[in-house]
Amino acid sequence: MQQVILAQENERKRISRELHDSVAQEMLSSLVDLRVLKYMGMNDKALEKLRQTEGSLMRLLDEIRHLSVELRPAVLDDFGLEAAFRTHIKNLEKNYGLYVHYESDLKEQRYEGAIETVAYRIGQEAILNSMKYAQVEDVFLTLNEVDGQLQIKVSDEGVGFDVNDFTPQGTGLGLYGMKERVELVGGSLTIISSQQTGTTVQANIPLKKERATSENHNS
Repeated sequence: MQQVILAQENERKRISRELHDSVAQEMLSSLVDLRVLKYMGMNDKALEKLRQTEGSLMRLLDEIRHLSVELRPAVLDDFGLEAAFRTHIKNLEKNYGLYVHYESDLKEQRYEGAIETVAYRIGQEAILNSMKYAQVEDVFLTLNEVDGQLQIKVSDEGVGFDVNDFTPQGTGLGLYGMKERVELVGGSLTIISSQQTGTTVQANIPLKKERATSENHNS
């Protein structure tokens, strides 16, 4: 299972970089060419069509960049968990109007690549589920180190659900997938939900205190 998840993340990384470095750059080049055409004496009708096409390409370029980040944010590999969450939250607030109250005491610490990946995917999935199903505009995310463990907690005050119904939802990771990922790095997952108080998802992952090297992250 660990090898399968690692293979999935590596493939996400490859596709993400291909979208960013190849597809997005080709589209940007096409946009530059379109803008040059504006100064070539076109009639009003053709110019209006050109502007519409330019707008469509800009929106598509934004979608490609967003998809690239969602697949595998480069900032997670380059700068770590806290920076990756800040980028993800910024995108959520910009594109969906969701406000994420974010607190962290991790500062600039780095952890093993597997730990950072699991923590990020748990947070990403839990926030997405709150956004889609809890009927709220505010979500709370906290990262802490407690007794040698990385603790990530996502909570909302929205519509709860039956925690015994582990039906995969959202990105396809689902509750089963979240639990499996956490257990593979020796951690535990707790989910508490009710219609009165909302939902809290908490993962506790054992840590190695040593700062991970960039070589470890790239391997």
